[in-house]
Amino acid sequence: MRLGRATRRSVMALAAGALLSATALGSAFAFEVSAEAKAEGELVIATAGGFLQEALAKHLYDNFTAATGIKVIPVTINPQEQWAKVKADSEAGNVQWDLVNVGPDSLVLHQQLLTDLGAKCEALPNLVKNGAPGVCQQYGFLYILGGYILGVNADHYPNGTPKNAAEFFDTEKFPGPRALSSNEPVYNMMIALTADGVTQDKLWPIDIDRALKKMDTIKPHIASWWTSSDEALRNWRSDEVYMSTFWAGRVTQLRDEGENVKAVWAGFPKDISGFGILAKAPHPNAAKAFIDYFFSDEAAKSVFELAEEINYDPPNLKALEFPSNTPPEDRATYPDNWNALLSMNNDILKGQREEIEKRWQEWIAQ
Repeated sequence: MRLGRATRRSVMALAAGALLSATALGSAFAFEVSAEAKAEGELVIATAGGFLQEALAKHLYDNFTAATGIKVIPVTINPQEQWAKVKADSEAGNVQWDLVNVGPDSLVLHQQLLTDLGAKCEALPNLVKNGAPGVCQQYGFLYILGGYILGVNADHYPNGTPKNAAEFFDTEKFPGPRALSSNEPVYNMMIALTADGVTQDKLWPIDIDRALKKMDTIKPHIASWWTSSDEALRNWRSDEVYMSTFWAGRVTQLRDEGENVKAVWAGFPKDISGFGILAKAPHPNAAKAFIDYFFSDEAAKSVFELAEEINYDPPNLKALEFPSNTPPEDRATYPDNWNALLSMNNDILKGQREEIEKRWQEWIAQ
């Protein structure tokens, strides 16, 4: 499921880069959509907001509107609240969004609320043509392959920073205030178990009692239980915490701002996500047009620029033909990083999710 890395780009592709760039930019308005999509006139896309939403608007939403005349309306929603609203709206017959965030777990748990795109995404010809391996997920597509990883402020640890989940939990060797997301119980339990010595092959099913017992050891040192990426970044910038979990792209954002932040991948979960079309979407044809645009030749340059900004490899294979300035070792898909990240078992999680959520809420409220 890993996407191709910048290092696989050939010398020929480098030489052709300028031509491809000019072609992608110059032909953006040549992208054609169906009469049905144009008639719908707009689509509503729900994301977690912040940095990612701004990057999507900058590189894709505005260009898609310019190419098609279809207006994109972005909506910000906490990922943990997204599905509750989708379920409520679906039951009321009043679905308001078209595209929503999906991940490996939601593609299994909420499949009935999503549009079937076909086993090979046959409903989206450009995705079939230009989608990188593993991007098509039948009920959605992936465009982010990253992690829920640790960022450490190296200024506070001149003698060396933590290198894995176990050292994140070692508050004697690495003292200082920490931060975790309050609404990622599965990920947090995975980290706790790994820190307690559980290997990937023994991680599932989640031993909830053992995970929470390990979490007890770090709870007094958690200065912030963040609920959004923006809050996590504010904690960091105010120096309220010395280390914090982040979505991988946010660590890159801090580094680009000049922060002395070290990324820790080992023992932290993979975070793979994308978009899915809701089964009762009010603008289904416009939604399909947007996804097909995402994987079109015309949008390749925009998708490449989006990937560079959020530090994820592009899912559009045409975008891989542009030379990248991002060091491969800074990417989630760099083998040393990707292989050190933890994997989800969605089949087992489906049966455990409710109990994990319940026990986590009881624990964090204590």
